[in-house]
Amino acid sequence: QLENDRAENRENLEISVRNALREVAFQQTQVEQAERATRLAEQQLESTQIQFRQGSVTFLEVVQSQDNLVNAQNRELSAKINYQNALVALDQELGHTLETWNIQIQPTE
Repeated sequence: QLENDRAENRENLEISVRNALREVAFQQTQVEQAERATRLAEQQLESTQIQFRQGSVTFLEVVQSQDNLVNAQNRELSAKINYQNALVALDQELGHTLETWNIQIQPTE
């Protein structure tokens, strides 16, 4: 019975670690996509500002481009937070949280 419990616990741990690794990889791709979207929004804003100076777009379109950039930056920040949370969850599954953050617990006397 004890061996069965150990084997089951080991299998559950392996599954949890694999899931955490998948989540880290997924969140990393989300960050990369969000960074690309931010760069595109920056380029779009620059283009819109040039067009505004040339008189081919309205001020409202400039404001909309600024709003699009802020939204892209917010999505990028959220993606980076989600990625960090996934890394923390992986550390927890591996039991490395204290090491990662250089936390040492002194024994009590």
